Amino acid sequence: MKDYKLVFNEDFSESELNTNNWLPYYLPQWSSREMSKPNYKIKDGQLSLQIVENQMPWCPEFNGEVKCSSVQTGVFAGKLASEIGQHKFFNPNCVVREEQKMEQKFVPQYGYFEMRAKFAATKSDVVALWMIGFEDSPDKSSELCVMEIKGWNIKKNKA
Repeated sequence: MKDYKLVFNEDFSESELNTNNWLPYYLPQWSSREMSKPNYKIKDGQLSLQIVENQMPWCPEFNGEVKCSSVQTGVFAGKLASEIGQHKFFNPNCVVREEQKMEQKFVPQYGYFEMRAKFAATKSDVVALWMIGFEDSPDKSSELCVMEIKGWNIKKNKA
């Protein structure tokens, strides 16, 4: 892209997730790192996030039976039992269940983003690229949905 400088690029060239770039968890403060870690494989430069047959819900107290495999580039949360943390609006009753060390891998304010993705179109899957804000202050709270496909909306030849 003209007038843009590349500052972050992930080609998944290693066999394990590069934890200098990624946090292998989904909103761990509302659940735990153990419950929110993704099931994934990296092969041929592709990250495959998967929901496996015997996978437990990531956060049953606040998100029911939802299962998740996700990675993030930053995490911010308050003290144990506080209501402070990223992406709380999916359930206003969330409280921090596991304290998290603040981590900022790649949390830009502006930029140009590209991603290539594909997914198995099952009726229960949601595949997305969300930018959720770091939320270390109220003005940094947001959700920007770059791409989201809900399997139950898939029709022949369109999504």
